[in-house]
Amino acid sequence: MGFADAIQWLLKYATYLGVTAATGGVFLLYFYQNSLIYPANFPTGSRTVVATPDEAGMPEYENLTITTRDNVKIKAYYIPYRKASEAKESEGGLRNRTESQNGEIADTTVLYCHANAGNMGHRLPIARVFHTRFKTNVVMFSYRGWVMGNAALGGSHIDSPTFLVSLCRYGTSEGSPSEKGLKIDAQATLNWILAHPQLKHTKIVVYGQSIGGAVAINLAATNQEHIAALIVENTFLTLRKLIPFVMPMIRYFTFLCHQIWDSEAAIKTIPKMPIMLLSGGRDELIPSEQMLALCCAARNARGRPHVSGKEETFETDRNDVRFVVFPNGTHNETCVQPGYFDAVLAFWNTFVVGNGSPDGARTSSGTVPHAVPRKGAEGLVDAVKAVQKGGAGANSHVGL
Repeated sequence: MGFADAIQWLLKYATYLGVTAATGGVFLLYFYQNSLIYPANFPTGSRTVVATPDEAGMPEYENLTITTRDNVKIKAYYIPYRKASEAKESEGGLRNRTESQNGEIADTTVLYCHANAGNMGHRLPIARVFHTRFKTNVVMFSYRGWVMGNAALGGSHIDSPTFLVSLCRYGTSEGSPSEKGLKIDAQATLNWILAHPQLKHTKIVVYGQSIGGAVAINLAATNQEHIAALIVENTFLTLRKLIPFVMPMIRYFTFLCHQIWDSEAAIKTIPKMPIMLLSGGRDELIPSEQMLALCCAARNARGRPHVSGKEETFETDRNDVRFVVFPNGTHNETCVQPGYFDAVLAFWNTFVVGNGSPDGARTSSGTVPHAVPRKGAEGLVDAVKAVQKGGAGANSHVGL
């Protein structure tokens, strides 16, 4: 029985007992929301198998263990890009290189905050696009995770519905996932970059997908003096504002959600940093309207003409905030849409390395589709399926 099946089982069981779906939803929201929000055990094997960069064609890397300020050890990869060098076999057979032996590293670094489910190894194909096509260093990390054995809740095997609250840990990182914890993890990784003798001199671009977008927005908002640009894909305004779309039957109980992730407020505190927002027009988990509202919030905070987040039309560029919609992009497959990395590279050339035209997309406009809220439990089930697919989906063939 998979995670989505467990959710369906629980809801059906509640019905058999005469309990309403709303009551079951409230129960899930309050007591198990961390497990629902951070299901890091998907796809299967995510807790035991973490691919390494050399498997994705990036032979030089460092496998890091970073200790956070609350003494949690998280795993990370540092993948340097050499301006002019070739890989060499290092002692022990691992293909690693050092700065002193193999030339100067790139002038830019991407700090990758990955989407929900899975681990950083699942996102290596995307990291490789940045590394190879953008010619940039990449630092990526697996968020902290948590383990609660089935036995603690009376479950006896993996098919038990209690599996939904078990084995939720990202990669091989330690700890328990929470909004506070993930923010600490991102800060610790940025601090590692800032302490690195070479990386501290590079331009740092933070890139986040889905819940990683919320992580990235918060990190950018609290470290504006260190970050050159922010790129975010398919993220939400706040979790409380997302719940009515995913779980409309409990829309009046959103106050019970203690994992807030208020990206709407955070992005308003970023007055100058270039921002790119990438939205999938067919996102089944996060409505495009929420991405557009984030865009409007960022632009309005810059003291320019008012932009309404309620409108479905948008300008691609305004106030150094670029918004791009991929009409056929689903939550997990926006990054493989034609033109995705072309659009990111255009932003990169304009605002990061400075060899593009800032007016290149200023005259274009578009629309975002209107999302229809789900009925009953189907929103929750679809959302869970989308998150389950997320880790594996990141391994889709991403064109260079």
